[in-house]
Amino acid sequence: MAKPSGDVFAQIFQLLGKRSDDPEVLAFHAARGLKPPPTVTKTDVLYDVRDKKAGFALNYEAEVRLPEFYPPRKENGKYVAYLSSATFGEPFTGSIAGELDVALPEKDAKALAKKAKGETWSTPMYRGYVVRREAGREVCFIYDSDDDSFVEVRLELEQLEEGDPALAKAAKEAKAKAAPTPARVFPRRTGEPPANEPLPAPLAALFELQSADGLGEIDFEMLAEIEAGGPEAWTRNAEAEHEFRVFAQDGSGGLVAFWLVHHDDGVARPLAEQPVVFLGSEGEVGAVATDLADFLHLLAAGIGPYEVVEYGATEGEEPQPAIAKLAKKFFPKRKKRDANTIVVEAQRDYGDLGDRLEALRPS
Repeated sequence: MAKPSGDVFAQIFQLLGKRSDDPEVLAFHAARGLKPPPTVTKTDVLYDVRDKKAGFALNYEAEVRLPEFYPPRKENGKYVAYLSSATFGEPFTGSIAGELDVALPEKDAKALAKKAKGETWSTPMYRGYVVRREAGREVCFIYDSDDDSFVEVRLELEQLEEGDPALAKAAKEAKAKAAPTPARVFPRRTGEPPANEPLPAPLAALFELQSADGLGEIDFEMLAEIEAGGPEAWTRNAEAEHEFRVFAQDGSGGLVAFWLVHHDDGVARPLAEQPVVFLGSEGEVGAVATDLADFLHLLAAGIGPYEVVEYGATEGEEPQPAIAKLAKKFFPKRKKRDANTIVVEAQRDYGDLGDRLEALRPS
């Protein structure tokens, strides 16, 4: 497979399989004026960075089914991500595999796949032809099954099938080498679970702002007070009421809460000093911000807790200057913080949230 220097396809071919923070990957993004590689917070999501004008997309993911990449792992609160595939479509004008282009007729793609002994597949929506394989990569031309039109070219790593013994072996070896994670210590609690209580002043002001002007397009709705009952319903364990204080929800009913992990002599610190976490209606869980000040800065950037946990979003559609003013008013010593830093630090420091929730749920 020819890979002439200066060709975009050839450059991406060489970058495939590299970490998202590899200097060569970052340099490619910078040279093309692309957004930086995404912060990956889930293993079952493909995160893309698109160059719409040039007609290609770079796809990053944490779970690459090859022994040298497996299993997914975290560093500093985020998953190690790899450039696992790329897609090319109209209006891409560069060469594909050094000699082809996106105008390749389907009959020619079919003939090339047969010659290369490449896979040919068909679904009710698409037909695909693997026309090249080299160095653990494959090039597949994809066409629409309804009107026979070209859809895209996919360049991707050749990965193993799920359940391949080599992956199980790699996972076992990684587990044996992994250092044990210290368990978080929670103080012993007595008495009845807490009842509803007033919102802290910054959140009360946010509730008033929501009532008066709304919070833009963020999938986030403040409650009128700190509400009890949600953590018990989510975990099926009344003890969870001692650890989580719910103050908001998303459109599907997911809970936004403080996780009471910081204590002095067994007494929980103020809610504003506790991390903000998300417990989704479909089981999604994750840390969102290390404290209330950071959380307000995240909302001010137009990013909600659901978007952070479900999609790993660190960019919002529309900044919210009114929320930024609240953050400055109530937390004047906290400088404006980059959303990516907020999310990464939260998930680094409170990445054990999922384990704790599992421990709370009755067996």
